[in-house]
Amino acid sequence: MKKRFLLPIFGFCIGLGVPLAMGQTLTAKAETFFVGNVGESYSFAPQETVLTTRGDIDGDGEVSGSDLSYLRRYLVGREDNNSAFDETSADVNADSRIDGLDVMLLRQYLAGWEVELADICVHEYITYPAQQATCTQVGWKAYQECQLCGKTDYEEEPLLPHSFSEENVCTVCGYTVVYSYHSTFAYDSLLDFTNGEKMQNLYRDAALLCESFHCGTTDAEYRNFGGNTLPSLGVDYGKYGLTLTEAETVWSAVRCDHPLYYWLTRNYGWGESSFFFIVADSYAESEVRGKTNERIEREVKRYLDLAQGQTDDFETALLFRNTILDKVEYAWESDGVTPSDSLEAHSILGVFDGEEVVCEGYARAFQLLLNVREIENVFVVGQANGGSHAWNYALLDEAWYAIDLTWDDGREYEYASRRYDYFAATKEEIEQEHHAAECGVIGINYQAILPELTNTPHAKMQAIGSKSIIEIGDMSYEYLILNPADAVLTRVYGSGKAVIPESVRINERDYRVVAIAELNLSITQDSHIFGDSVTEVTIPQTVKRINFGAFYCCPSLTAVYFADAEGWWKTNSTSLDPAEGTPGMVGGIDASVLQDPARAATFLKENYLILNQDD
Repeated sequence: MKKRFLLPIFGFCIGLGVPLAMGQTLTAKAETFFVGNVGESYSFAPQETVLTTRGDIDGDGEVSGSDLSYLRRYLVGREDNNSAFDETSADVNADSRIDGLDVMLLRQYLAGWEVELADICVHEYITYPAQQATCTQVGWKAYQECQLCGKTDYEEEPLLPHSFSEENVCTVCGYTVVYSYHSTFAYDSLLDFTNGEKMQNLYRDAALLCESFHCGTTDAEYRNFGGNTLPSLGVDYGKYGLTLTEAETVWSAVRCDHPLYYWLTRNYGWGESSFFFIVADSYAESEVRGKTNERIEREVKRYLDLAQGQTDDFETALLFRNTILDKVEYAWESDGVTPSDSLEAHSILGVFDGEEVVCEGYARAFQLLLNVREIENVFVVGQANGGSHAWNYALLDEAWYAIDLTWDDGREYEYASRRYDYFAATKEEIEQEHHAAECGVIGINYQAILPELTNTPHAKMQAIGSKSIIEIGDMSYEYLILNPADAVLTRVYGSGKAVIPESVRINERDYRVVAIAELNLSITQDSHIFGDSVTEVTIPQTVKRINFGAFYCCPSLTAVYFADAEGWWKTNSTSLDPAEGTPGMVGGIDASVLQDPARAATFLKENYLILNQDD
């Protein structure tokens, strides 16, 4: 008998799959339906109760030998003991007549045979005309179907691709492509296999099915998978002559290339010649998906508006990364230790329709944004520090780099606004702790062979650690580039008033000024930041740290103006890593001291401890 099974998927970073037992399913049109043994539970079609209500000829509540005896007596014209005979129940195969076929079916049923109803039916066929498939509706070839037993030669025609005009509007259904949310990296890689072209054909069928479901008004069909009734989308892989393992590879490739489909769970199902995308129950209804899609589209547009006019792929990727990290936090279970296993945390929903994600959610949202901006990229799964993980590769200025949003989020690093250790990382840098899963292996854990990362730092990352001098009026300011976004004021040359800007432009790039003085500055007569002749200093609100010795040896300094005097505290610690706590913190600073320029100048000249400001 035909069965469908739901299989779990091997882990990676995403907590994949919950195993579900094998089991009988509800079956679709044109599949074979069998009669099972007494006491077993099977699905019947099209007459669902053929051998329960119909087979119980004597009305005693069960199908047994007495029913067969009644039927035989009736057919030979014997009337004795037939007072309870029910002609409706005696028409076992529901063909509106009582004859030897009913006896044959009942005998085989009682003998425990697996009887195919169509084999014993005197077929009465109805012919149905063909229906042309469109981009929104499946079609079918002309077919016949027996009105008695349901036997049919029905053959479905798959959805057709949209027919787009130059304005990206489908001329058939009116669907408009505003952005391309998917990539084709895994699709292209299927050609590495012997049956690669057939696998690509199946991929296209599956991708069209998912697109139609995502954008359409159809609810997901519920099917039984091992006793679990789940919403799903089914694709026929048998018509391409592919194996289940090859179909599983296609399933994985479709998921890898399509981050938009947040409603796809991390499980899949399979039947004799079909595989199934399991849909999250909460998004099975089109009305719910439609409203969710609208919210996602609005949020994606917000990101794109921020990048409007930006033509540099490096800067665009950096902007998307920082905007995501500014919005979301890592998602934990209620214990605060275990990463969340929710669908939202593992999909783009956590970024575009929420505020909490795990590594898969970070990586898929970033992948989608890069796809829209046509920046070539890959969603990567593997291990990092011994745990399952997901991150990205991106092609930036003709070289491939690794980007891990998860590992750069959640921690301030020294006096920077955030970490940039895993943005545009080289092969040598990322592979110290990250190891991609095995690539190019056919099956459910398929990951396409990844592009080779470069070991040459990106030109815009090479500037990190360098110093530049910017002249403003009679004053010269020296800055240390800390990362792609932040700079540290390290020296001021000149006399009079020093006004520190919130940001500074160096080599066609803007850097936010986040600190004054380098970390671990040695106090010497020649190391002072402001010199002998600076009389006033204005500190912008972007500055969150004043390092040890920043105001050493400033005899002419009489006033320091803070744009934001609230939330400062002093410490003798040189580390701000939350993992180490704040052991060097020695107390907060009264805001009234820093709000008075003269008192602030005196305080800073007399205290050489590190000062930090809470966000």
